[in-house]
Amino acid sequence: MLQIPRTTLMTILIAIVALTLVGATFGTFLAFLPESTGGGPSGKDPGLDTAPASTALPPAPEADPREIAVNGVSLKLVDVTKSTNPKGVELVVELANQSSGALNFAFYPERDITLRDDQGSNYNFRWAEYKGEVTVDAGQKTRLVRVFFAGPDRDVTTEKLMLAIANLPQVGKANWEINWPASAARPTQIIASGAAAPAPAAEPDKSVSGVGGMITQNKISLTLTAAEPNSELGGVLVTMFILNNTAGDLSFLFSPERQLTVVDSRGTRYNLRWAEYNGNMKVARGQQVQLVKAFFDGPVADPLGSKLTISVAGLSEFGGANWQVPLKR
Repeated sequence: MLQIPRTTLMTILIAIVALTLVGATFGTFLAFLPESTGGGPSGKDPGLDTAPASTALPPAPEADPREIAVNGVSLKLVDVTKSTNPKGVELVVELANQSSGALNFAFYPERDITLRDDQGSNYNFRWAEYKGEVTVDAGQKTRLVRVFFAGPDRDVTTEKLMLAIANLPQVGKANWEINWPASAARPTQIIASGAAAPAPAAEPDKSVSGVGGMITQNKISLTLTAAEPNSELGGVLVTMFILNNTAGDLSFLFSPERQLTVVDSRGTRYNLRWAEYNGNMKVARGQQVQLVKAFFDGPVADPLGSKLTISVAGLSEFGGANWQVPLKR
């Protein structure tokens, strides 16, 4: 029979006891671990679980009832104040340009703003703080006008005022209803009732040959009735008429110095000497009136100049047009 030394048996017993204790300790450690710590079908990689809990978006801001926004241009009636001495209403309007380009336009409060009440009374323009030539860069805003209207023109109790501003770029015509009971110190409600659709864009510039040629765009017609070279005076006399066949009256600003040009076939630009015109044009529906009569200095006696190009530009909804006129000597 194999004899095992006593020291060897003791070593084997100690090893068995040690292994038993290690196994028990490891099992206890595993009991405290999560069910799974790895990726795969039954587990989730904790390194990917880092997204914060979702939160509800804040509600969109309510539209300001005093503001009208069309085609990247917004107008806001920021203040309305009644006055008792003198009797009337003062208004302040801001314009913001949220389009991609600068705005440049002519503004004339006496022509472009009207105020009336719910009793049929018209308020009369008295004064205004404004710029006749308005420029607003993209992303900027400006005070368009501070204006005072006297009224009402008769002794009535009004509950509502109607404000309208016309000839606005991108907008056309904007309207506000101002609810103001006689017993209230301030308006109880101001509502921007919407903007009229802007006038259709003018067609591209057109050209005709000769005096007497009529050019029509957006139901507005221009006729060059005279282009008379005068070598003794050293220039040409130009006369032009406008005909309004639109559905309403026309109102626009006109400056022959900026909007009317005469150039000969050599590229020489003639200089405006004098002009008869109305800078604040008003043309009733169906009416034809003289737009301008002007004399331009230039080398009409130059034998190398064979014709004149007479051009008008930026004219209300009409746009622009050109007339080719032979130089007859």
